[in-house]
Parts: sequence; C-alpha cells; structure tokens
Amino acid sequence: MASGMSDDALLPSGSPSAGEDDKPILLPGKTSTRILAELADIFLTLILGIVLYSVAFLPAFGYDALNQEMLTTSKAMLQEETASYLVSQNTNGVTYSEDDLQYFWIKNYAQGNSVDQQGVSSDFLFDYYTLYRKSGLYSTREYNEKILGLPSSVSGTNTSLYFAFDTSASDPQNSLGVLSAEAKATLLPYYGSEQTAESVALYQKLKAFFSSAYSAARNEFVSSEPFYSLLLSYAAVFHARVNAFVGASFVSYLVSAVIFFLLIPFIGLKGMTVGKKILKLEVKNPDGSRLRVWQLLSRGAVEILEYSFSIAFMGVLNLGFDTFSLPLFSWGNWQVTMTALFIAGVLVSLASMLFLIFRKNHQSFHDFASMSFVYTSDYALIDVERHRLEKLREQSDERNLEE
Repeated sequence: MASGMSDDALLPSGSPSAGEDDKPILLPGKTSTRILAELADIFLTLILGIVLYSVAFLPAFGYDALNQEMLTTSKAMLQEETASYLVSQNTNGVTYSEDDLQYFWIKNYAQGNSVDQQGVSSDFLFDYYTLYRKSGLYSTREYNEKILGLPSSVSGTNTSLYFAFDTSASDPQNSLGVLSAEAKATLLPYYGSEQTAESVALYQKLKAFFSSAYSAARNEFVSSEPFYSLLLSYAAVFHARVNAFVGASFVSYLVSAVIFFLLIPFIGLKGMTVGKKILKLEVKNPDGSRLRVWQLLSRGAVEILEYSFSIAFMGVLNLGFDTFSLPLFSWGNWQVTMTALFIAGVLVSLASMLFLIFRKNHQSFHDFASMSFVYTSDYALIDVERHRLEKLREQSDERNLEE
C-alpha cells in the first residue's frame, strides 16, 4: 500500500534538487483511497467466491447427493417415529409437539380412555409399550403396573397418586387404567369456563408425570432398532454435508482470492488489483520499478491470509448465518468453528489496516511483506504535484540568482 513518505523521501524521483525532469513522480496514494481499494477487492473476492461456492464447488463436493440422502433418512426416521406412536401428525402433516401430546393425553384421561379393536388407545404411551416396543411388548396389566403405578391385582393396595383400575370394564385388571374418581373430579374444572387452583395444580403434576414417562419411552425408542441405525446414518450424512460446506467454502475463497490477489496482479508484473485499478493506484518499489515475482507472490499470499474471514460468508446463501456455527476441526475437548476463523481474520485485517493508517511509512502487512509501496496513478494528481515541483524549482533558481 501507499507510503507516507515526506518530500525528502521523494527527492531521487522528482524533487527540485534531483535536477532530473525525466524521473517519474511517485506520489503516495491517499490513505482513504487505498482503504476503498482494499474494500473493493474484498467485496469482489466475496462475490466471486459466493458464485463459485453455489454454482461449482458445492456440487463438486457432493452436496446435492448428501442433501438428498439426508432428506431420505430424515423421512425414514419420521416414519419410524410415527409408527412408534410417540410422534403424531395431524391431517396436514404437521407434527405435534410434546406439549400438544401432553394436552391430548391428559384430556383423554379426564374424559375417559378407550381402546379400539386394534388395541390403539388415546394414551400414546400405552400404544408404544403394548403395540411397538422392540425390547418386548407389555401386556395391559404390565402397563398399568409399571407405567401407571397400579398394583399387580385389583385387590391390592393402590398407591398411585392419579390412576385407578377401570371398574366399569368386564376385566378391570386387564383393561387400561383410568384417572381415579378424586383426580378426575379435581381435574374437570380445568376444561371448564372457570378453572380452580386445584385443577391447574393437578394438570401441572400430570404434565410432569407424562413428561417423565414420555422421556423414558423416548430414550428407549431412540436406542432401539431400526431407529438407532437410522440415527447413526443421519449423523454420518450430516457430518459429511458439514464437511462439504466447509470444504466448498475454503476452496471457493481460495480460488477467488488467488484470482484477485495473485493472477490479476501478475498481469504485466504491475501488482495492481481490480480495486487499485479502479481507484487509480499502482504498486511499485521505492525507486519506481515494477515488483519482482517474489514480491508479487509474498504480497498476494499475505492478502489471502488477511482476508480469510470472507470464508465464513460463502455458505450464508445456503445455510444463512448458521454457517458461522459450522465446525472446522476439533482439538481435544475444543471445537473450532467458522466463527473463530471469522474473528481471527477480522483481527488480522484490522491490524493490517491500522498499520496502514498509523505507521510512519503507511505500509500494511502485505506492503511490508513485499517491501513495496502504493502510489497514485491519477494523472490529475500527478500533474498538480509536477506543477508544485516546478514552482519549487523556479523559486530555488531565483534564490540562486539572487545569491
């Protein structure tokens, strides 16, 4: 970038005392102009990177196939969940939340449960344990005892806080339990126009009971086959898709950055990026000569590292700002995410920008690494400087004549 060199530093290339009119005038670029040029380069790199990411490298990393595989596995998981009775959907395909299930479950118990000829009831847990459970189905009697907390026989002492045998059934011991008469009488006002404190309190206790029992059934279901295998498959595909996102982001940025910070500056060995060309800036050695190959390489490599925070933006179009939470790699118990890369890149870029603004010679990191400076190529500004130097020369000549 531009140096902040004084007039004395420019003497060899065009000052009055140089005495050589054919020397080029090297006028340092304004700091504000240079910052705009850098921002323009970052913006162009980001736009090209996003295009490459979406059009070329996501497909190249197999994103489409992985996404389809994940959708297929997800559908199979939902079908298995629905078959277990622990998940239910309405006619529009919307999945009920656990709160919905709790509401239905408690209301059905308050109004009286029933079991159809296929053994399906309005108690989701009963259906799971008696119709689906992979580690051995419960009988109705076992469900009453192990889940509802009823005694092993009708004649036994009932210690359940909420449930009782259905004495209206022909075989109460082998029929699904119901709310006890006391619990039912306490709960019914909850569904009326005037709720009582007792009915609300009982409803909350039944929710807690259901939530605990549901969680136990859910944990058992998740660890059973075939759902567990589907879950592992989904996790593997999800991990592969994350790797595809990250890999496509890195490669997209790298290709875009190489084009803007290495290939374009190599044209004519001028070292100019698109942003500098637009804002009439040029990169040269202090003597006005063009950069050498090693200088172009070192300059471009440092710029690519400085602006690596752009990698985090590549996947925003597909994942939104969830892209920032993508894991890059794990180190022991630590997981480094895209956010860490973004913050590190911003800090390095900011430090480089502060060097540009406040250092005496106004060199950024990539200027310092390549031992180069940024000058203006704006002929209007150069002509103004040339006229200033000519006026200084004339004044110097007049003083010499007077002496």
